[in-house]
Amino acid sequence: MKADFKNGSRQFVKPMILPGTDPTLAEWILSDMASAPSSVALSAIEEMMSQYITGDAAKIFEDIHVPVISVNADLWPIDYEANRRHMPSYDAIILKGADHFLMMNRPLEFNWALEQAIQTLLATVVPHPEKSHIQ
Repeated sequence: MKADFKNGSRQFVKPMILPGTDPTLAEWILSDMASAPSSVALSAIEEMMSQYITGDAAKIFEDIHVPVISVNADLWPIDYEANRRHMPSYDAIILKGADHFLMMNRPLEFNWALEQAIQTLLATVVPHPEKSHIQ
């Protein structure tokens, strides 16, 4: 990607898009990703990978003490046990047959799943005693 960002980024992103994706949407995603300023994109990727390798990315979640629900595709498996070591209440809603860009190529299902996640989180909210009354 450093030598040829436009082609390298397309090759990097293409496996994140399932073959059945609308070709116009797939091309838009690939073109959009390839049009990013290479210095910014490469810096972000290097930082993300560095934090992943050192474990710093996971440590960020250790200070989060609220329920966490993600909406994911089944393109890659989720390691629930590993996630729950850092976020004890972690859970996920999985869209079967979806890819990394599920919010774009499956917007109705994604929005439904997101609404379910929000409703589940709202149901777990316990009012704070000092803020339980409206003035």
